[in-house]
Amino acid sequence: MERRKLFAGGAALIYLGTLGAGRAQQSFADVAGEWEGYTSNDVKLILYLGADGRFALRFLSGPGGGSIPRGQATWSDGALTLKYGDSEINLTKSADGRLTGPYTTARSKGVLTFSRK
Repeated sequence: MERRKLFAGGAALIYLGTLGAGRAQQSFADVAGEWEGYTSNDVKLILYLGADGRFALRFLSGPGGGSIPRGQATWSDGALTLKYGDSEINLTKSADGRLTGPYTTARSKGVLTFSRK
């Protein structure tokens, strides 16, 4: 009888672990789509984020105007992390539905705020 209880408990843990992994992937779906944003230095950007975490960041103004870095986003400590070249952006979803957070590049640091387009 003990073996059966142990097996059932182990199966439940595996199921819950798999369910948690599925939720992490679903969180990309929660933020997928097109976002319009600005940096604290008034650089205008468009973020295209896929349900699978792939992204394209289009710079509409500023020193990177016209460039479109692409990559694979990750989740790190509750933040959506976009890395490309020597740049890193960490975004969290605010209570008002915006994506906001710090960014760092070789040339500058600041804060980004994105709203659904």
